[in-house]
Order: sequence, then C-alpha cells, then structure tokens
Amino acid sequence: MLVTADDSDQAFMEGVDAGGDSMFDYSRFETTATAKLSYDENSTWELQLKLCAERLRYINPVPLIMSQINTIEGTGPQWQSVHTILAELFMNALDHGVLGLNSELKSSAEGFGQYFNERKRRLNNVDTGFVNISLKYFNRTGGGKMIINVKDSGPGFDVLGVIKTLSKTDNVELAYAGRGLLLVKQLCDSVEFKDKGTLAEAIYLW
Repeated sequence: MLVTADDSDQAFMEGVDAGGDSMFDYSRFETTATAKLSYDENSTWELQLKLCAERLRYINPVPLIMSQINTIEGTGPQWQSVHTILAELFMNALDHGVLGLNSELKSSAEGFGQYFNERKRRLNNVDTGFVNISLKYFNRTGGGKMIINVKDSGPGFDVLGVIKTLSKTDNVELAYAGRGLLLVKQLCDSVEFKDKGTLAEAIYLW
C-alpha cells in the first residue's frame, strides 16, 4: 500500500504499524463504525465513515479509508496528499472537537509534551461524541477532485480567529500549534469551516 503512517498516526495510537496498516480487525465494528460506498450521477464514488466515542479510543480511521481508496483507484502520488489532509482534519476534529483540547498548550516544546499526555488521558476516558468523515471523488481529465468533509460533535471554535492566525504564516506560534491546518490550507484548493467550526470541508485538486 502506498500510504505510510506519519507522525499524526503514530501519536494517535500504538495499534498502527510502520506501514500504516491497522493491527485491529475492523470487521468487528460494523455496528458502531459504518463505511459505505454510494454512486450518483455527479461523483465517481463516495465513502462515509462515522466513529462513536468507544471506537475513537483506539481506532485510527485514516489507514482504513486510505486502504479503501487504494483498492478502488490504485496507487499514485496524489494519495499521499489526501492522506495528509484527511489525517490532519481527523486529528483536529478528535482533539479539539471531541476531546476539547486547547492548541495553546502546543506553543512550546514543553507544552507539546503536556498536550499529548492530556490527550492520552482524555482519549482513554472519552464516553461521548463522534467524528463523521465523508469523501466524494470526481474524475477529471488528467486528474481528479476529492471533497473531504469531517464533522465532529464538539461545540465548535472561533473560526475567524483561526483563519486570521493561519493567514500569518510567519507567526512564531505556528512552530508547534496550527501547523496541521496550515499544511492542509497549502495543499488544498479550498478549506472551509462550517457549523461554528464543527464541520471542515477541504477540496483537493490534481
């Protein structure tokens, strides 16, 4: 498989091996983690995956989704960018939406360690919330288009404030906090936050 686990995958859980493949048997989770493919007149294919709190504790859906994509479309350099976008949006939804973590902790190297210690503690104890991921793929002449939506159950955030921060690419605070969303912004044709920030929509073209 083309996609390999990056730092965000490894930070999520130890149950993903170096090749990005989950060590868990995903077939066990059909009742609470559902994936589906659907076809309509506009998109070439669509995929949706929703994970509730009890699965979010130890399942990283990114390798699962990328495996589905590689099975349908084969390998290609564009899928590494899709992997990065998807991983960052999922981690953002989980960390800040479901777990309620504050990115300001990551403004220093010391705070970065504290952030992940608190993240581990909250993840082990989370009992409410969800993350819903949907992808729509469109064939284009010589390329393609992927629309990625990630919705979380959190209260949302100051969308305008985040956009303002991301627009200042020389902001020293981005040395630790905000790097993921900045990378998504750089990779995508457009990134939009809706529903008070609980829904992120990224459009990637190649």
